[in-house]
Amino acid sequence: MHLIASRYSNTWRCTGVYRSSYKNALRLAITDDLEKRWIARRDNKLDEWKPENEITELPKELIDRIKENENRIAKANKLPYRMIENAKLLPLQLNQINMLMQQFNVYKEFGNGGKIEIMEGYIPKTDHKDLLAISKYFAEKGDKVQITTDVHFKDEKYKEVFGGLIGTKYERKCPDLIINGKYYEYESFMKPFKKEKISNMLSKGLKQSSYVIINNNKGAKDEYIGRNIHNRVINEHQNIDEIWLYEKGKLRLIYKKK
Repeated sequence: MHLIASRYSNTWRCTGVYRSSYKNALRLAITDDLEKRWIARRDNKLDEWKPENEITELPKELIDRIKENENRIAKANKLPYRMIENAKLLPLQLNQINMLMQQFNVYKEFGNGGKIEIMEGYIPKTDHKDLLAISKYFAEKGDKVQITTDVHFKDEKYKEVFGGLIGTKYERKCPDLIINGKYYEYESFMKPFKKEKISNMLSKGLKQSSYVIINNNKGAKDEYIGRNIHNRVINEHQNIDEIWLYEKGKLRLIYKKK
């Protein structure tokens, strides 16, 4: 198993057996040190992770445990013992991370570590091509981008994917993108374009998230967009973290909270 075949901390303990792809297996009660490794692996930063107390030899407890369970491991071809089936043994945070990883499929990876993932059950909308172009822009910079889909707030998947919104004004919302853990909403417009639709896109987007990307393919002037944002922040006291403009396949940041 890769956790054992590579390096691991002296803070783990062996509690049982489960089937691995290498047919020699164990079940781990994951501790804080391995939790950091898990998160680093999720974020494609495993090369940067180092255990606090590295062990270079397998402990006797593990070797004995494998010998004791040789018959059980041999039967694992028919009865797999997988970590996901033993989720109750995981800390809640790790269990949530594991479930979250299952909700997305890799669409494209980039050499700099950037990645685009699409949520399981994703149904393309009319702005699907725009979302892919936006995702590519960020992923090419090394960001992790996840394209989401609408989920009912009572569905267990909602807590797994949009759990960060629970307890905020955006609870029950389903923003289009998750970029490096932050929720972004993309808003476009119905033809014909009028500059007043800039305000409509901002209003709709800010109901979903404080991070908004709007379609400015028709080239509304920065001064007009800036005044609209300034009025919302200064006069209406709206919470706005970032506003991006999507313009013919490219993006640029027009506002960022200081």
